[in-house]
Amino acid sequence: MSPFHRIGVWYERLVDFNVEDLFARKRTPGPPRSVFVNKQLPAEYYDHKHRIKKEHVFGSNQVITSKYTIITFLPRNLLEQFRRVANIFFLGIAILQFFSIFSTVSPGLVVLPLIIVVVITAGKDGYEDIKRHQSDRAVNYSQTRVLAGGDWENPNPMQGKSKTFVRGFTPKWSRKKKSSKRGSATAEIQNLQHGAPPEGIPAPQHYPPEQNEEGIEYDDGEEVEGTGHHRHSLIHREDNTWKKRPHWKMTTWEDVRVGDLVKIMDNESIPADILICATSEEENVAFVETKNLDGETNLKSRTACPTLTHLRTAQEIANTKNTFHVNCGQPDTNLYKLEAAVVQEDTTPADISMVLLRGTVLRNTDWVIGIVLFTGQDTKIVMNSGNTPSKRSRVERQMNPQVFINLIILAAVAVACGVIDSVLEKRNFARGAPWEYGATHGDDNPSINGLVTWTFALITFQNIVPISLYISIEAVRTIQALWIYFDREIYYEKTDQPTLARSWNLSDDLGQIEYIFSDKTGTLTQNAMIFRQCSVAGKVYSGDPADENDEELTAQGGSTRRPELCRRCCEIG
Repeated sequence: MSPFHRIGVWYERLVDFNVEDLFARKRTPGPPRSVFVNKQLPAEYYDHKHRIKKEHVFGSNQVITSKYTIITFLPRNLLEQFRRVANIFFLGIAILQFFSIFSTVSPGLVVLPLIIVVVITAGKDGYEDIKRHQSDRAVNYSQTRVLAGGDWENPNPMQGKSKTFVRGFTPKWSRKKKSSKRGSATAEIQNLQHGAPPEGIPAPQHYPPEQNEEGIEYDDGEEVEGTGHHRHSLIHREDNTWKKRPHWKMTTWEDVRVGDLVKIMDNESIPADILICATSEEENVAFVETKNLDGETNLKSRTACPTLTHLRTAQEIANTKNTFHVNCGQPDTNLYKLEAAVVQEDTTPADISMVLLRGTVLRNTDWVIGIVLFTGQDTKIVMNSGNTPSKRSRVERQMNPQVFINLIILAAVAVACGVIDSVLEKRNFARGAPWEYGATHGDDNPSINGLVTWTFALITFQNIVPISLYISIEAVRTIQALWIYFDREIYYEKTDQPTLARSWNLSDDLGQIEYIFSDKTGTLTQNAMIFRQCSVAGKVYSGDPADENDEELTAQGGSTRRPELCRRCCEIG
């Protein structure tokens, strides 16, 4: 390999270098896997020390979208901030002040503006990332039902979970207080006897640990007519006989493992990529809403695997006679493809039409039972999301070349000062004495004096590069985020939710949007089909008013309701 080729390779690496790659979490897709149910792992899965090989250990279902941790916050944030040319320049000026020959004022006074800029920006970035940690925690602590009890045991191993700094900063006394509240609330629900009305208990949804009041375990008994609940859905946890029976146990999303059997109820989100075993429908069909994946609000149908439709209760699943394993391909980002096979006595292929993906919502189906195939970083929605980038607005990207131009002007002025000083010293001070030959001291050598003057000029004219501009931009972005939050025109009244500026760095980009491309309704508009007005046989009919605008429309077109319209249409027909 020639030296020029090596230089070219190193240059390409330098161009492609990204600071974020140093701290990005490794997201290597897992290998093809076999998920075992009611059977032990094969002997080849263990090494010579009888430990499970690393390639057969699956990742946890914990998903972290935050950028920083306690360890990486300081170095990563500093590297991100010093991508700004101005910050590097002022850091160099501050370092020069620590040398007595270049010192003009106290070094601390010179460093102070740079410290203020860095601290304010770091505080803003840290606050945004704390919000990401809180959002991750709310998702990871969402509740779902997994099979537990009896002879059931999930043999598939799982990696350990990561600890986020939000959890680490929670005081012990606060955790004890919250756990005592949860315990009292759980005990209150669990003390309900078998005859208690189940309709009074809300279905578990997004509940963080401090708000979880579930502790309800669903039996597979007879369903109460007209309620959609089971007669034995409320079971006291202290009942030892119940603990020995297979049952559905409430757990958090992050504790869901590959190979777990989960039970999803109507209108609940799917915690992982699961293969459908059975549903509440006679045809074993489930309907899901996939707007979190592809933006579409129309429901899609999914079918159960034909050879697993008999697994409809906890007792049947935990029966050791129902042994099988599922062979899956390597996790990928394709939302419309899955290669899998259910291996029992025969092999049954399974495709994406039999799988519920994480992030989708179960609709119009009472319940679905499925086996977890992929969790956490291996799920399709997470693999398509990528790492959380450090986004920079267009204004900030344009500032670097403009600041660089200011630096060129500053360097030119400093060079002019240094050259003029050196020329004047050579012209006005004689250097012909024998003892001056080869003098290298700054006070004696005009060339060295010129370099010193050049450095002094950089320090003197440093205000050409405006460090206060960065402080002003951060202040403006903070105020813009507050205005967005308190803007009543973009406030959503139905859910009492103001607009949140999740990335303050990009708020100024909103004013630079020129074109918006939209392929369908529902992306930028409310995807609701509302009857407004029509004319039948010369008579105008209007729909029910939903707001003030509809009332005005009804006043203009009449107040006749849709039932009369239907009757009129039937008469005409």
